[in-house]
Amino acid sequence: VAEGEGVTGRDETRDHQPEGHISADELLGNRVMPPDYNGQAIFGLIVGAICCMPVLIPAIFATVYSSKVRLLYNRGDYDGSIAASMKAKTWSTITVWMMVIAVLVILVYFALALNNSVSY
Repeated sequence: VAEGEGVTGRDETRDHQPEGHISADELLGNRVMPPDYNGQAIFGLIVGAICCMPVLIPAIFATVYSSKVRLLYNRGDYDGSIAASMKAKTWSTITVWMMVIAVLVILVYFALALNNSVSY
């Protein structure tokens, strides 16, 4: 019996799986799941709900696509999970930039309002 093989002659150092079982790593070729950007999407939803409603729209798209990443990856659709990850990243980036623009607009508005209300 060769080293690493038990009485059955099979390599027992591998995971104990039933005959014919294909692990997810073997099925997907040891591919790593792409990032889902779920944290950014949730942050966008919270900020959109609290301060500026227009930010809420791209945040919803980011959340939908970020939830698809894991679902597609678990189904074995690696290319689909990469596409969903890229779309989630795009919508998350749009959300962040819309938040930055909204905050700048609000700050300029209040600065102008404060400047106009000061009397000499």
